[in-house]
Amino acid sequence: MTQKIPYLVDIGVDAVWVCPPYPGPMIDCGYDTTDITAIHPSLGTIDDMDEFIKKCHENGIRVMMDFIPS
Repeated sequence: MTQKIPYLVDIGVDAVWVCPPYPGPMIDCGYDTTDITAIHPSLGTIDDMDEFIKKCHENGIRVMMDFIPS
């Protein structure tokens, strides 16, 4: 996702909504999470997510992500 940020800037995107990237069986596209403090291994690492959010903010892009409290 981080590699696509320049493209998003070029087309005028100012916000992205990321589906839950949390680990779990991925039957329900991330909403069936087992740990809201980690990233599913197939989607990268927490450091990757931190870098993505940082780069988005540096480029004026807000990041929204669903929070799964239960």
